[in-house]
Amino acid sequence: MAQCLKSKNRLALAIEQATKFIQAEKEETERQMRRRKANMEPDDPQLLLNNDTSLVAEVKQYLNVIQVKRWIGLGTELFGAASSFLEKPSWWTAGKSMFAMGKVMVEDVEVWAEDYFGGDEWTEPYSTDFNQTLIRILQKFPYERFKTNDENMHVRVCTLPSGVKTGWMVNGKSYEVENIYVETVHLESAKADIKQLLWDQFKGRSLVMRQNNRISINGREPRVIFEVDDVFASQKSKRAMELAEQLQKPLDNNVSRSIMFYGPPGTGKSTLARAIIELMGLRSFRIRIADLEGLNNGTLFEAINIFKPDAVILDDFDRASNQSALLETLEFFQQSVKLVITTVNNRHNLDNALLRPGRVDILEQVDTMDEEVVKHVLGDFADGFELVKEWPIAYINEYVKRRTYMSVEEAAESVKELTRRVEEMMMYEDDGDLNRMAKMLQQASTRVAHRVNRIRKAVTNDGSVGGMPASNSHKKSKKNSD
Repeated sequence: MAQCLKSKNRLALAIEQATKFIQAEKEETERQMRRRKANMEPDDPQLLLNNDTSLVAEVKQYLNVIQVKRWIGLGTELFGAASSFLEKPSWWTAGKSMFAMGKVMVEDVEVWAEDYFGGDEWTEPYSTDFNQTLIRILQKFPYERFKTNDENMHVRVCTLPSGVKTGWMVNGKSYEVENIYVETVHLESAKADIKQLLWDQFKGRSLVMRQNNRISINGREPRVIFEVDDVFASQKSKRAMELAEQLQKPLDNNVSRSIMFYGPPGTGKSTLARAIIELMGLRSFRIRIADLEGLNNGTLFEAINIFKPDAVILDDFDRASNQSALLETLEFFQQSVKLVITTVNNRHNLDNALLRPGRVDILEQVDTMDEEVVKHVLGDFADGFELVKEWPIAYINEYVKRRTYMSVEEAAESVKELTRRVEEMMMYEDDGDLNRMAKMLQQASTRVAHRVNRIRKAVTNDGSVGGMPASNSHKKSKKNSD
């Protein structure tokens, strides 16, 4: 019986300590409310409302404070856990109550969902647009899992290779990642780790960045998608090696460069760009202009800041519907990456402001595919090189397909048909160039005509030009004629 009373006293002491803890939290909450009230402006509607609040309303308002609600709930659970011992003191009820109280303290009080990452010691390194991209690499590490007071929310914390801790909130029902945090004092180290981990998962290969057009129902779809860039096969050529050597010199002296490849479709501009990137040993992003326009600059710039690629390839740059929006994009790339390569079919469709140095430093015409690339595409049918060497890539690929199943005679006739189609396409493009030239001449002629008309209007009947008096000799000749 004495031992039972001693256990009862210990339990009562534990409850008393918990009560004091709750009281301390209550007093701290009251101090915060008083400070908030003191900092309000005299005409603050909230202050006026508080002054007119009845005692009952004030109590309700106080009890709605989240910390108070938490600790009241905790106290209720603790007393509930101890009730069996208080009603019937015994060894059995004492043990039962102690385990029940331990369960309450460990499971329900260990972590508050709103507070775990709420302090200054944690920072969100990036926006939520990239949560799904980042979580794919973070969840590969062993992590600690903490239950919170919200049964649907869980906290997970792992350690990055540099020793920096990072954590995130997970919705237990939808498995949606709410936010990702890293230790504030080690923010830059965490970003360096994350960048390396992202490239490592792609084995350091060049990437294509595109907008995700799939509809996200539960928020688990990433805003942007990063994939290995294997659409265009890289093929080294003499021209690629010359350009790589030319571009390497300024990069070695910390001078960023931007080059634009322009020429007809299918002449290997993107293939040439990839070859140069690989020859220079750079990690790159390739972005289609259609995807670029679907993303706001904030998301695009943050993707560059996360991955920090050495180079960016912008395909089909002349297809931009809003060229003025690309000015800021090009300037950002010039400041953030070493090399920018843009490909266009018709540079005349671009605003002159986009083509000035600082946005596009070098213009390089690419009107035919490199010899090495053509022979690589032809493969076993390289005997047809002289026939197709000036064709766009789509027609060369079609020629190769036909050679695989056609006889020699059928292939010869096929070449004639494909040649005619290529000539028609080239003729259409030449007509386009002539039309542009004619339009430019017409505009120049119109400007000259307007200027002549202004001069004629400036010459008045009394011989003055532009409001200036006529010369003395002119006046003298006029007087003699009279």
